[in-house]
Amino acid sequence: MMSKWRVRIGYGMGDLGCNLVFSTMASYLMVFYTDVFGIAAAAAGTMMLVTKFIDAMTDTMMGIIVDHTHTRWGQGRPYFLIGAIPFAIFTFLTFYIPDFDATGKLIWAYVTYCLLCTAYTVVNIPLNTIVPRLTSDIHERDILVSTRMICAMIGTAIVMSITAPLVDFFGAGNEAQGYLVTMTLYGIVAMLIFFFTFSSTKEVVPPTVSNEHVRLRDSFKGLTGQAWILFFLNLFYFSLYVVRNTTVIYYFKYNLDRSDLLALVGLLGILSGLPMLLALPSLETRFKKRSLMFFSVALYVAGDLLIYFGQSSIFCLLAGLVVTGLGIYGIFGITFAMQPDVIDYSEYKKNQSVAGLIAAFQGFFVKGGMGLTSFVVGLFLNMGGYVPNAVQSASALSAIETCFIWIPIALCAIIAALIYFYKLDYIRTDMTAELDLRRQILASSRENPAIAQAIPQYDPEAKRCCTDEPYSIEFIYPTIQARGGKDMEKTLITISRQFGSGGREIAELLTKKLNCHHYNSKIVEMAAANLHNGVAIEEAIARSYHTPEEAQGNLDKYEGFERMVENNRMYVEQAKVILNVAERPESAVFLGRCADYILQNRKDVFSFFIYADDDFRAERGKLKYHGMSLKELNREENRRKQYYEFYTGQRWGDPTNYDMMINTSGISLETAANTILAYIQFCRS
Repeated sequence: MMSKWRVRIGYGMGDLGCNLVFSTMASYLMVFYTDVFGIAAAAAGTMMLVTKFIDAMTDTMMGIIVDHTHTRWGQGRPYFLIGAIPFAIFTFLTFYIPDFDATGKLIWAYVTYCLLCTAYTVVNIPLNTIVPRLTSDIHERDILVSTRMICAMIGTAIVMSITAPLVDFFGAGNEAQGYLVTMTLYGIVAMLIFFFTFSSTKEVVPPTVSNEHVRLRDSFKGLTGQAWILFFLNLFYFSLYVVRNTTVIYYFKYNLDRSDLLALVGLLGILSGLPMLLALPSLETRFKKRSLMFFSVALYVAGDLLIYFGQSSIFCLLAGLVVTGLGIYGIFGITFAMQPDVIDYSEYKKNQSVAGLIAAFQGFFVKGGMGLTSFVVGLFLNMGGYVPNAVQSASALSAIETCFIWIPIALCAIIAALIYFYKLDYIRTDMTAELDLRRQILASSRENPAIAQAIPQYDPEAKRCCTDEPYSIEFIYPTIQARGGKDMEKTLITISRQFGSGGREIAELLTKKLNCHHYNSKIVEMAAANLHNGVAIEEAIARSYHTPEEAQGNLDKYEGFERMVENNRMYVEQAKVILNVAERPESAVFLGRCADYILQNRKDVFSFFIYADDDFRAERGKLKYHGMSLKELNREENRRKQYYEFYTGQRWGDPTNYDMMINTSGISLETAANTILAYIQFCRS
């Protein structure tokens, strides 16, 4: 089995290879074209603008290509090999100066720069898509993303610290030669890194669907509202990044008259974010990404204000730079950590694998944000009357201050407003479980082709929107005929459980053993769809265990429906779903949702309560619930307890409410599932 650290370093190094050339292009290419290559500044600027549009189109095309790629090496991984050698070649050609006239040189610059950008796209888009294919473990994904960010930072630090000395060393007074040798070296190193990334990674988590026969037009339907939140976060984050890095020198040089600090400012700008990137994987096991984003935004604003109000103190200035660095890299790391969740959500919600398309749109918005912000900064400086290398007027100083202090704060406010609508934190666990189950189903269908015919295409939109017709529930999970053994007669099983005891996994095991449907959060989805209240499914799930402070619980009768508060209405609608499912001829397993109480009068129902010792639950919290502590598990447990007792009038975990109580601390979950089936068979014999 491939070492986790080999995968982490191999994946992260891929962005170091990208950044060796990308950061050089961002910092040195313009001055190379104007001062060494011999292109007029206006022509070079126009070329940069035109190639951005071309680059955006190639990003989108590459994303679609990745989504429709199916090889034994995976979807994205093969392109690390395909793009490696062209990346090195086009890096060399971009910094090669041909013996052409001015027009010929300009054409050469256009062609070679476009080819280099395309080669960058070929390796970078797959790098953005591959994380959900490397692992389904959420904590491990966060570590992979942070490792990538740290490696990218190292790449930038290398470029900023040694590029100019290398140009001087290899050029020996000939800048053209210095740039050519230096960039050729960077291109070769990047090529070798991409080979290492390919050999160190392996796509072990397949998508739950195939886009092999999906039309291009239909691919765009896989983009969810959460994906658009991610895109705009990228737009405004990179706008924040560009405006900060573009104007920090202006602010310290002209507004503060502290040119002596510029070297230290540059160093802090690169290194201040490192502690945040190192801490993020651990923080993301304890806190929601949304909460961490709010915290990072607050850090940046606090650092900005510390610089503004403490500008007379060198301590306040440097402390402010460090705090803003922590904040901006926190925003950076969290934004990229959200991407795998958004990719999974498209599969979960839209039944489409559009990782490449999501990465492509990310790139489009990133480049759009960088280009737009550069334009805005230039516009503000021009309006303020900025004059290079001169004493600035009051209006110019005000324009610089606006760009460095107030525009970033405004961008932070927009980022905070956007992240408020990010909801995937609340459904991450259920989403992962369902996608894993779909993969198991697909794997089973490949083993037995007859099973494939019994699996309908998953359609999240196939929910009924009326309460007077039977629910259409076939889309949830297909019934798969057993490959051996004798099916039991119709059996309805309800599983109630302590949070963290393994009850969900036991329900899934029973589902497979009985070859039946499994109902958990899908009940909430179906109930929400039938209420016509416009509440997003993920939000309905997130608050499905909330109880109202007003209104009555223990709703045995469903009268006065229109007068009930929303939580009561949701409970009633869920009860209807459960009762309708129970009337069907097939067996079913119900997880939570008071199903034991709702179905208590049926003779074909068997109810079980799963619990475990605190030590066992605490260990599962670390391994299965993204590092949740026992205290956090108990907090969720109390929500469910309150919900159950509010609506049923019964005591949570009371043995008299169940056929059997099972402690999973000393037995395997497989044994627990088999014990349940043995008990049912014994009762029926």
